[in-house]
Amino acid sequence: MPPTRAEIRAKLLVEQHNVEYTVVETVAVAAIGRQPDGVVRISVKHAERLIVEPKSSNYPIAAAWLKRATAAYQQLGQGAERQRYLDASRNSVNAALPCRHN
Repeated sequence: MPPTRAEIRAKLLVEQHNVEYTVVETVAVAAIGRQPDGVVRISVKHAERLIVEPKSSNYPIAAAWLKRATAAYQQLGQGAERQRYLDASRNSVNAALPCRHN
């Protein structure tokens, strides 16, 4: 089924760089049922951007984006793909961390 005009406008809105997170979050949650692939893409993009910034205050926001991505992956029936993404993300984060010796 082709996207509706509202979905096209929502997609354009979400992809703008100067839109507040609350607007993007609202659109992403609303789109999980109709456009889960777009929600995965947008949610992962926002989560990854937040994770690489060295601010611990970003982590809860990144986790919320990953929860939206998880819901969208489930809508798509791609739980295994979600797990592969999470495993790859953990490995890259762990590789970037400095080694600590106790």
